[in-house]
Amino acid sequence: MGFIGSNFIRYMLKKHRDVKATIIDNLSIGANPANLKDIAKDSRYRFVKGDIPWIAFPYFSMMCDTILTLFSALSSFNLKSIMPGGS
Repeated sequence: MGFIGSNFIRYMLKKHRDVKATIIDNLSIGANPANLKDIAKDSRYRFVKGDIPWIAFPYFSMMCDTILTLFSALSSFNLKSIMPGGS
């Protein structure tokens, strides 16, 4: 629900009538639910308060119908724990 992600979702819903958008956000840094207030009643939009752990990201992406895009203001997961040489 940050600035960039909110504008991306708004654009996708406006441009593509067949797109459904599920926003998963833990509402921490940079999150502002008011950013998507104008589309809150759109039946193609759904908000889930939560966090996608990096380890589950590939599995979650397989469950999406159209596209999965990650916008993150802060990565709290250390990639070194799952990827040799990760940063």
